[in-house]
Amino acid sequence: MKKIICILLSVATIIFLTESYAHASDNDLITDGAYVQLGKYDSEPILWRCVSTDDNGKLIVSDRIICYKAFDSPRDKEYQTGSGLWEDSNIRTWLNSKENGGNIVWPGKNPPNGQLWFGYDASGNGNINFAYDNEDGFLNETNFTNTELSAIKSVSQWYILTPSDADKATNGVEYFFNTQFNSATRQHQGSSGYSDISQFSHIEGAMYKVVDTMFLLDEIQVYSLWEKYDAYSEPTEKALRKFEESFNVSPYYTELYNPSQYWLRTNGHAVYNSSNYTSESPSHALGIRPAFYLNEDNVKVISGSGAWNDPYVIDGYGQEGITVFSQGKQLEFDQQPIMENDRLLVPVRAIFESLGATVEYDEGDRVITANDGEHTVVMQIDNPEMGNGTEVITLDVAPRIIGERTMVPLRAVSESFGATVEYIDNLERVVIDVPQPQDFGDGYGLENWQQLRAIANGTYYGNLFE
Repeated sequence: MKKIICILLSVATIIFLTESYAHASDNDLITDGAYVQLGKYDSEPILWRCVSTDDNGKLIVSDRIICYKAFDSPRDKEYQTGSGLWEDSNIRTWLNSKENGGNIVWPGKNPPNGQLWFGYDASGNGNINFAYDNEDGFLNETNFTNTELSAIKSVSQWYILTPSDADKATNGVEYFFNTQFNSATRQHQGSSGYSDISQFSHIEGAMYKVVDTMFLLDEIQVYSLWEKYDAYSEPTEKALRKFEESFNVSPYYTELYNPSQYWLRTNGHAVYNSSNYTSESPSHALGIRPAFYLNEDNVKVISGSGAWNDPYVIDGYGQEGITVFSQGKQLEFDQQPIMENDRLLVPVRAIFESLGATVEYDEGDRVITANDGEHTVVMQIDNPEMGNGTEVITLDVAPRIIGERTMVPLRAVSESFGATVEYIDNLERVVIDVPQPQDFGDGYGLENWQQLRAIANGTYYGNLFE
């Protein structure tokens, strides 16, 4: 689904020194609360809603549950009930795949093709077949045209880690997020307790960044949804009908098994109703409410008023070659990125400036200087050695002149300013990100976390959570 481009690059990128600006668009019409229609699923149009605006832009979530799927299939030995880690899950792979059914490469070679336990049907059978290994990927052309896909961003966003994966954290926080009310667990392992969605105004814990195009909400995002519009969701009529057919149950059983319950992307966590929050086995089949960030630089409104019964019907302008997203924004160049000798070449001034750096070029000495206020990077045309103020790095590709453009390899970006760079192969997209220091804000749980940190530092001896 993606290739990681970091210190060891499988694809190097070359950047032009040129100004670039994005499309003018109709994105200003799509404000918080607006309904939009984009793409389809199971041959029916998908109704979405803009629920909030954050650092990645306008968050869009399906208004209703569109289907029921396991988060992940049972796996031998290590994950007998499936993996709860979003990055390795079947549901993430499916949501971000364009492949036809049967061609998706599943993580760990573990396709979701088994009998997935959910509950008990009318005959007492607890293994209900919600397999989706032969279903087309969600981003397949049966659901989204190429122009529609261009209205959807690919973004890097924080993923909340649970105890078993806390060592993956890159945000400098050692504690993990937890919903359990067990003071001993909190004190000794540093978790923080939450019982319902209203308490998600402050979530602090171990996190790391994951790049996605389509995803499920996390606790922070579902809080934004709950705060304004309620987190409750019903399934579409077709999804409910298939839910009932799969169980072969009466409406009584349908109510018993709560068809309004849907997955979040945090390990085993799900929304149960308007405000309740629960944990489930990854192999259970729960509701799916896909979400994405609107590509505000590449969207147009075809029709509609933004109301529930008259949503904005939107489309994109299309994607020309390889698209680059930096810090949550699509960059547009006067010359499109190209592949040359297994190297991805893209224009550069916009990239460095999107990372907060200024760029200067000395034509006489043919020297490129980039500075972000903390680091200064110096490169020279046809010289593979790059200085970053502390060391000299030999780049895979030397800066050079092509036509009238000055170019440098993308490794210079990642080596220079601590950026992460990922190439999404199936969508031909590059996502560049420099994680910023996290501001967890105020709200419920802030004092608890402060006490937990004091306990960890040996400076708090009072009664935790009095």
